[in-house]
Amino acid sequence: IGPNLLGYTQIENLYAPHLQMPVMFLINGNIVKHPSLLKIDASYIFKAEVNTGADYEAFKNLYTGYTIINLITKTKANADLSALLSIR
Repeated sequence: IGPNLLGYTQIENLYAPHLQMPVMFLINGNIVKHPSLLKIDASYIFKAEVNTGADYEAFKNLYTGYTIINLITKTKANADLSALLSIR
């Protein structure tokens, strides 16, 4: 079985299906400059944070009317943290 690649519209539909505002994508806090070229393997997504531009200090003056989807990818550090939190 090969990778399950998701494009930006699939990510929008999966994590924020009822959006009415424009979307900006981040991966691990870094802006995706060309979301139409975005393809990410679903198995590498640790979690998705969905907020508005007003929730980010750096974006609140320019992108208040945007939804921000920040994809956090799986890393050893966040996997270890997740394991530690689930033990408690």
